[in-house]
Amino acid sequence: AMTYTYTYHEIKLIVDGQFEIHDGDSGETVTATAGDLFYFPKGCTITFTTPEFGLGYFCGQRGPGEA
Repeated sequence: AMTYTYTYHEIKLIVDGQFEIHDGDSGETVTATAGDLFYFPKGCTITFTTPEFGLGYFCGQRGPGEA
């Protein structure tokens, strides 16, 4: 599992495989599969797990010097 607290806004597209995505703020967990699109707002804490593998493409909006 990987837990990440976002310091920027991000959009993530699930390309292949499967993720379990747990929102630490709301307590909600969803199963993400190919074609699903997610928005993670700045400040949220998300835990990603996968039963076998998962592949995602993401784009983050970071400010100057935040990369």
